[in-house]
Amino acid sequence: MIKVLVLKKDNLISSIRVNGHANYNEFGKDIVCAAVSTLVCTLDSYLSNLNLAKSIYEVKTDSNYDGIDENFDIEFRFNQSFFKDLKADAGIKFFLTGIKDISDSYSDYVNLEIQEEQNDKI
Repeated sequence: MIKVLVLKKDNLISSIRVNGHANYNEFGKDIVCAAVSTLVCTLDSYLSNLNLAKSIYEVKTDSNYDGIDENFDIEFRFNQSFFKDLKADAGIKFFLTGIKDISDSYSDYVNLEIQEEQNDKI
């Protein structure tokens, strides 16, 4: 199963993590995994092409998500100033709309979870 975890802090997205494999079909024929991978790669490329300062977002990956490795694990992390860029915000909304549609249609293979981060109290 592909798991998509969206963390929000103060009603803004602080990270998006996508990992796993859909197992909808055999490797190379899995349309669900291909759809999610396409959205992930498109988001990564889109954000990179915006030439945003690396201090406002970062991408961490533990595996290859270009179709060579059948599992992927990628995390996008954002700080609050990231969402001041309207194009960046639109890219995230586009990505989340696509992921939600796939998750709704293929809920046995894609799990979308949105959580509010807990504020640390000292």
